[in-house]
Amino acid sequence: LNALAQQADKFAQQQRAKRAAIDAKSRGLTDRQAAREATEQRLKEQYGDNPLALNNVMSEQKKTRAAEDQLRGSWMAGLKSGWSEWKESATDSMSQVK
Repeated sequence: LNALAQQADKFAQQQRAKRAAIDAKSRGLTDRQAAREATEQRLKEQYGDNPLALNNVMSEQKKTRAAEDQLRGSWMAGLKSGWSEWKESATDSMSQVK
């Protein structure tokens, strides 16, 4: 019974996060921005009872976002990544045969 209640709570959290993403998209945000808001909503719900833990995870999330944004803004990194993906795909002849 307790496991079922936990499962229901987890499902409710997921649905609230999805609604946060839908709301973000309705305000004209991009998919990435909507996903970020949904993640933030999940973190707030999960760690809301512990302000110190919430502060720590939000801080780490901001660092991750900053690193993602920096990488996304670098055309050279994008070029290298794209070239590596193409090279890997081109040399993987087994998957092309399937």
